Amino acid sequence: MTDYREFKSLANAFTVFEIPVANHALIKQLCEFIGIDRYEIRRTYIKAVRTDGRPALNIHYGWTNGFQSEAEARAAAGVNTPCFPSERGTGQWWVRHPLHDIEP
Repeated sequence: MTDYREFKSLANAFTVFEIPVANHALIKQLCEFIGIDRYEIRRTYIKAVRTDGRPALNIHYGWTNGFQSEAEARAAAGVNTPCFPSERGTGQWWVRHPLHDIEP
């Protein structure tokens, strides 16, 4: 038995967390680039578990956190998407979504 609950799909997760449609395309792009095994339900975010076993992405309303380097974040998001160092873990990075309520 697992100790987590999974979303049926990323689209289902978008609905549950009320992720703005304006952010869907970027989030899908990030997840496709990284390779996601499953999406887990967390209290305040969507946990996207990687297929390669590296730390998961945490998908929030206005950002996605958990990239392993600036290069990985930029490769996944594109060169024009804002990327920032993360406080989540040493060397990790986060990407700001098009629709957000945050400033770096």
